[in-house]
Amino acid sequence: MAGLRYLRRGCNVFVWLVIVLSYIFSTKPVCPQSPKPIVHIAHTNHPNATAYAGSRKIVRTQDDQRFVVYEDYKLNQNQILMTKSLDGRKWAEPAFIAEGMSPAIAIDARDNLYLVWQDQPDIRFAVSTDQGVSWDRPIEKVNWDTGRTCSLPVIEAGLERVHIAFQQADAPGNTNIYYVSYELPLSVDSSAVPLKISSDYWDSRQLCIAANLAFEAGDLFVVWCDSSWFGEDHLTEIKLRKVSESSATWTPGLDSTALTIMTQQKLHHPVISVEWEGAFQVSWNQREPTGFWNFTAMTMSFSEAWIPQRCQFYRTSGEAWITVDDVFFKSTAVCWLDSNQVVYRQTRNEQFLFDQNISVSESDSVPARFPNLCYKTFRQDSFDVIWTEGEHPPFSICYRRMAKIYHPDGADGGDYESVINTFELMQNYPNPFGFGRGSYDGTEICYRLLHIKNQYRIAITIYDLLGREVITLERGLQAPGSHRIRWNGKNGSGADVPAGIYIYALKADDQQIQTRKIVLLR
Repeated sequence: MAGLRYLRRGCNVFVWLVIVLSYIFSTKPVCPQSPKPIVHIAHTNHPNATAYAGSRKIVRTQDDQRFVVYEDYKLNQNQILMTKSLDGRKWAEPAFIAEGMSPAIAIDARDNLYLVWQDQPDIRFAVSTDQGVSWDRPIEKVNWDTGRTCSLPVIEAGLERVHIAFQQADAPGNTNIYYVSYELPLSVDSSAVPLKISSDYWDSRQLCIAANLAFEAGDLFVVWCDSSWFGEDHLTEIKLRKVSESSATWTPGLDSTALTIMTQQKLHHPVISVEWEGAFQVSWNQREPTGFWNFTAMTMSFSEAWIPQRCQFYRTSGEAWITVDDVFFKSTAVCWLDSNQVVYRQTRNEQFLFDQNISVSESDSVPARFPNLCYKTFRQDSFDVIWTEGEHPPFSICYRRMAKIYHPDGADGGDYESVINTFELMQNYPNPFGFGRGSYDGTEICYRLLHIKNQYRIAITIYDLLGREVITLERGLQAPGSHRIRWNGKNGSGADVPAGIYIYALKADDQQIQTRKIVLLR
């Protein structure tokens, strides 16, 4: 019996040893920035379900939920549908929103969702304050001129207002860009008159809208294409205008008209991305006289007299349908189509950081179309992208989270590489905090500085949702490593602040690094 007992023990030890060794030798190290698998999140009968890049189709919340809107065609009707995911792997059954086409979605700092779409001849608008569970329509329609056809709306949510732009056919061969904004919070009494921001001498189309990412700067930009006529050799210009959210009035670039960024033949579908510090990147498609397609990336700065930096051109096998995410330290994730595949590169100051394309859609046998990147992700390590895939209906709506790659060969990236990999701001705990949550002494904020430099000049600041500074918790020089600090719900004068949502931001060496939300209960 004793021998049998020892034999059993020996077998158990052997089994556990085999399991441990198998795990050690079969498990590969997991890279936190490795790309995720492609997920087919929905099916659609519409080949342009995720078009166009100027009208954004995917947003994410502060707790990393993803929301995707797209177009379908069922029962002889164009329909707007939405699906969402908590983790990017499992997606909810698509929900019907409304009849219509060309949807665009935006999200604000409170994680409220805003949706516009084309319901010919009008532009419709809806808002959800419960993360897509229900949709209200405080404004029946955006446009006022019911006799004229409006199309391709775009939308952006700022700190104090929600901004909408669309194109309206005012006469044969004369389409204009209109802009309208509504003060938040919205109500049934909200109203505004759309303002024409393009010129009657041009045919204006294919617009995109983007807000400044800084909480303390409510600047907004609209970019579009102007064409002298639509034909084989029509002349086109990329135009841009800026509005200050605080005054809700347009400010010019170089004169009293919109700023002309580029004048060439056959320019198409510009997109724009805006950074914290005032730099922005404008990209567009262009068809050469030889029939080849290019796309162009240009970085500009409105803090430097609107002077454009040099462009970078890239030739593709067809129309690129370029799409970009938010600018982070003057670096942007760029996706486009090449040989029916969605591909990616990272830019830095209008230049690509590496020479080869990185495949996103991967398949070269199943054509992909109309990639659409998530804007305002506030992430330097990854980006979210969707696209439409397939040759025949039903088409697939595909989603993927991709790693942002700065140097695929592992080479030292210098100062910029150090900056983007140096800091990490963690979510505060507990969150929410305050009375009734067992956290009367406040909440803890943790952050990490990597061992790249001997010390950093940092600041941890709390802001309200209007961008006003509440309190600076920490300011000064700090050594590398992990740090933590507490906030007790008081402002810089020692007074309790009201319950609500606040933003805490990490600055290091005068660069805005990362922000997160914090919820205070009373």
